[in-house]
Amino acid sequence: MIPGKKYTPEDMLAVAWRRRWLLVVPFLVVAAGTALVVAKLPSRWVSTAVISIVPQSVPESYVRSTVTIGPQDRLESIRRRILSRPRLERIIRELNVYPDRQAGAMADAVNRMRDKDVTMAPAKDDAFEVSFYAGDPALAQRVAARLASLFIDENIKERTELAQGSSEFLKRQLEQVKAHLETTESRLETYRRRYAGALPDQMETNMQAVANAQMQLQQLRESINRDKDRRLLMERQIADVTDPQVIDPTRTDQKDNDEPAVGGSAADRLLYASAELASLERRLKPEHPDVIRARRVVSELEAEARAELERPAAASAEKLPRTPANLAQRRRLRDLEAELAAVDRNVESKQEEEQKLQGIAAEYQRRLDAAPARESEMKALMRDYETVSEQYKQILANSQAAEMAEDLERRRGGEQFRLVEEAQVSHRPVSPPRAIIVGLGAVAGLGLGVGLIVLLEIRDRSLRTRADVLTALSLPVLAVVPVMATGDDRRGHRMRGLAASAATALLFLVTVAAVWSALTR
Repeated sequence: MIPGKKYTPEDMLAVAWRRRWLLVVPFLVVAAGTALVVAKLPSRWVSTAVISIVPQSVPESYVRSTVTIGPQDRLESIRRRILSRPRLERIIRELNVYPDRQAGAMADAVNRMRDKDVTMAPAKDDAFEVSFYAGDPALAQRVAARLASLFIDENIKERTELAQGSSEFLKRQLEQVKAHLETTESRLETYRRRYAGALPDQMETNMQAVANAQMQLQQLRESINRDKDRRLLMERQIADVTDPQVIDPTRTDQKDNDEPAVGGSAADRLLYASAELASLERRLKPEHPDVIRARRVVSELEAEARAELERPAAASAEKLPRTPANLAQRRRLRDLEAELAAVDRNVESKQEEEQKLQGIAAEYQRRLDAAPARESEMKALMRDYETVSEQYKQILANSQAAEMAEDLERRRGGEQFRLVEEAQVSHRPVSPPRAIIVGLGAVAGLGLGVGLIVLLEIRDRSLRTRADVLTALSLPVLAVVPVMATGDDRRGHRMRGLAASAATALLFLVTVAAVWSALTR
């Protein structure tokens, strides 16, 4: 290179034309070599299947799916199951995926298939792609089709298992809650039988029963009092009949008034004292001293009257002469005694009934007194029953919905993976990128030629033009003498040019053939 020389575009074109063989030959040689090397590289083919995620056929408002895992999470789960070692080993053996593998190298083949040859990628419109790379396009298609089929089958299997698991879980929960509900119902029924009649909802009935019992007791006591008054009257009549003064017909000084004399019979005095006690009870309080004293007198007279009745009152009458008057008197006495016995039996019966009514009233009153405690216990039992019953109804509804969802999954009506594009046999390999490699080789050859030209041009100090002389020597040029070539020189130069052109053409054809062979594999 001449020091200080500046190259113009025309100079560069002139240099390129002068050294054109250094530019063309490396370009063709490197391109041809690259093509030959690329042609020897093994081709890799890919086959892709497109699978779409189809929503369930029945609206969610009718049948709600129990599979709550999202499509992407479920897809990753299915991917792990399909790419598990047992599954891949079975595919490798059945389809002979790696025929050149050595014996015992199954682990390496599985890892290669999982990490390099099987790929998944999302596609548009809720779809994804499953691809497989292999050295044989037909093998790639078969493996990709098998993988797509496995994805579809595994999705159905997984959704069915999830739905079945949810249904079985709810069935177990339903059985447990049902047993709890039956236990609660049994406790409630036992409680109702145990406290029948004393339950909170029977309080009004018990209050009415107490009122009725009190009313019956009042009526019964009034009836007993009337019977007692009647008995006192009959005792007085018996006393009058058995009184010797009454029996003796010769006695004429009997009193006509009803007020008993001081020395009269105990029955007469008891009748008078009972009337006085009733009068005092109407006017005074039960704790008044006069009332208390009158009650004491009545009690004493009742004892005396009973003692008189126990004495053989009719003994004196039996000793009297059997006159018609005495016979009538004796019949009257027997009638009064029979009627008195009937009154006693009636009073005794009514007193027994009174005791029964008092027991009934006490029982109803006890129920009323225990009503607050029963109400609290009943509320607790009912609260437990309602809670368990509501829980049972909810789990029953969920269990029925889960059974419907499980049946829907079994009938393949749930969310499914559907094959929208089957795996096809590819007609062009995807690797290696032969055109790119050959292109890079050609560019490298061209760069090599340019580098050689630049190197030679730097080392070249020959003067070829008037400008070169001026630049190198800084002297004026008087004349330029061209090269004087003879005829032999021109023929030799022409022959060398033809030979170089022929060699270049041949090299070009070889390069084209190599590139064509590399790109069409």
